[in-house]
Amino acid sequence: LEYCRKAQEFAGGTLHGELIEILASDRHAGVFNHITGERDGRTLDVILAQALKLDEKGRWTEYWALADEQGAVDAFWEGSA
Repeated sequence: LEYCRKAQEFAGGTLHGELIEILASDRHAGVFNHITGERDGRTLDVILAQALKLDEKGRWTEYWALADEQGAVDAFWEGSA
């Protein structure tokens, strides 16, 4: 949650995620989101695919994410660290 808070802070509260699809089983989940935002004159408009591995209680144990335009994501966040 701290990561999400910081990302919103860096983007001036403009980050928005629109859920597209959720695929799930008892051990894995896939989530597709349309992510938009604005930051320092830059815009972000990508589809983010997220893969999660779940434990027996349904908690996330592993997480991976990949955008359809990773270069756009990198350019949007450049200098925010």
